[in-house]
Amino acid sequence: MILVRAVSTTLLSRFRLSRSARFALLGALVLALPPLLLGPWLPFVDLTAFVGMSSYPTQLSYGPFHYYIFQFSYIGHYALCRFLSALHLPVSSQVVVLYLLQAGVCFAVICRLMERMVENVWLRCLGISLGALACWDAQFIWGGPLAFSLAAMNLTIAMYFTLREAAEPAARSTGWVVGLFGFAGLVCHPFALPFAMALCALRVLLLAGRRLENTGMAAALALFGWVIIKDSPAGESFSASRLSELIGLNAPEMGDRLVGLFTQDAQAAQFLFGFAPTGLGLYFVMLGVVHCIGFCTAPFVACYARESRPLRMLALLTTGVAVLYFIGRDVPAAPIPQWPQRILTFYSPFTFLAGIVGPAYLIRRFWPPRLRVGDRWGKVGWIVPLAILGCLALVQLPVFRLGENIRKSYEATRAEILRSPVKNAFLVVSNVDSIRPFYLRCIPFLLFSDPEIVARRITIFTEWHFQPRHPTRLTEDTFNLGRARYLANFSVHRGLLEVKIMPHAADTFPVAEHTRAAGFGENANLAGKQFQQGIDLFQAGANRDAYEHFLTAVRLLPTYAEAHNNLGVILLDVGRGAEAMERFVLAVRIKPDFAEGRSNLGALLLDQGRPAEAIEHLEAAVRLSPNAPGPPALLAKARAAVAK
Repeated sequence: MILVRAVSTTLLSRFRLSRSARFALLGALVLALPPLLLGPWLPFVDLTAFVGMSSYPTQLSYGPFHYYIFQFSYIGHYALCRFLSALHLPVSSQVVVLYLLQAGVCFAVICRLMERMVENVWLRCLGISLGALACWDAQFIWGGPLAFSLAAMNLTIAMYFTLREAAEPAARSTGWVVGLFGFAGLVCHPFALPFAMALCALRVLLLAGRRLENTGMAAALALFGWVIIKDSPAGESFSASRLSELIGLNAPEMGDRLVGLFTQDAQAAQFLFGFAPTGLGLYFVMLGVVHCIGFCTAPFVACYARESRPLRMLALLTTGVAVLYFIGRDVPAAPIPQWPQRILTFYSPFTFLAGIVGPAYLIRRFWPPRLRVGDRWGKVGWIVPLAILGCLALVQLPVFRLGENIRKSYEATRAEILRSPVKNAFLVVSNVDSIRPFYLRCIPFLLFSDPEIVARRITIFTEWHFQPRHPTRLTEDTFNLGRARYLANFSVHRGLLEVKIMPHAADTFPVAEHTRAAGFGENANLAGKQFQQGIDLFQAGANRDAYEHFLTAVRLLPTYAEAHNNLGVILLDVGRGAEAMERFVLAVRIKPDFAEGRSNLGALLLDQGRPAEAIEHLEAAVRLSPNAPGPPALLAKARAAVAK
């Protein structure tokens, strides 16, 4: 606080600033100084992980072992990281820059709109002080994910220009700026589409003189969204009919949403860091109160504030967010996970604003004397916003101090890999579920782009590479390129991360097991992904690599009859009939009603001169799959052989 006071005093002596501008300056220092002084590593796991994975040095790239696939979405953070890497900014500094960029935009919008919409100076300064960390909702404190939070940042800027345009209808249209940032949001993350369309709807509804322009913008964004959906990898897109799974009028769930306003941020901090600082928890409760007040007052402001289009637009937006939030569903089967929390994240600066601006407007309209707070308290009243700023400077410290653990863990695991004899190898990160607290999971992604590890041609494969929607691809996730393969098993000892490098067994693909085991990391799920990868390769004629994926599938799930059958097909193709027979027999034993397995086993028995044994399996194949063309002909051939 001494440093904050010294800087602010120097600036104020040189420049004459309004009182709210002074609080905005102090708030900016409160926001920026902790990460700058306690950095450069920040414990926001997804933010740090995305930056680490996206910032490998171009001069030391993986050559044929690493490539990018261009997509129309999920590329905003890659572009930013490439730009910062080209400026020779280290990953640790990139993390701070991107954090301050997003948090700074959120705070700047709050400050500017408080200045425009709140007449009472004391209340305006109180809102600015509280808003210094309004970006720390559950999604942002998680660290983003970076692609998601950057999309939210772009739409925040677009919404700000829309509100400014609503306040100055005679000024030149800024629709092109809104459209530009709307497209930028979609380039960062496809989930921005419904929020961008909601913004267009507000513009069409309340900017009457520019409806044609705004309708065209909505059509262009919708077209771009359709392109993104078509451009998405197979299995990652979902039909419009599944959107109904995201909403539901369920009283207990709506009650959970209400309670979540006050508890979910602290729960996220507890999960990520292993503890929730008391001061930060209290601030989260205050944010919940502000959001709740905004949700309650917004419908009334929308009805009464007909003389102020910006205020009415803000109220309508907040009302819509409140409705979507309370009817939103957070269920495992939903196409968009954590949907209610994502709604709040995209509009958190504006729902926060509504919690200050809404009641201020209603009080000014119906009880004007009640707003003379600053005048009534005099200088004593200004202690409150100053005290809030001081508290917000302190509550961040326990979190940012964790960055030292990231630095130590990164240096220790990096040194262990460089001490090992591993070179020119494929290194798969496994056993990630043992990493607690959760924020330390960013370490493998930081190792991914470390210049010395890249120079040793060590390709690190993480659980995020499993996801087709991420436009990074590692060739050796699919093809065996002949390099040595290792597992990197991580564990936590005395609060710091350690790694153990182990050679991987031959003839199977390394799989990141015990990684988010409650989701895609479960063995059955991993086996299914390996099986599908094998199918794709087999159909493309890459039988050697398909064989390894099928073998990995049965290692993960020994009862996977279809994978055993496909192994038999490949073994038979290379003349290993005895091994193929074992696979077909095992497939039929596991799944007696498996028509293809019965057919393949019968065909092999017939080919080996055992038609009597083949008949049983071929009859079963015909019964189970009567329309298949192969089994009837084979059955007739087997019966003819027995008749002889």
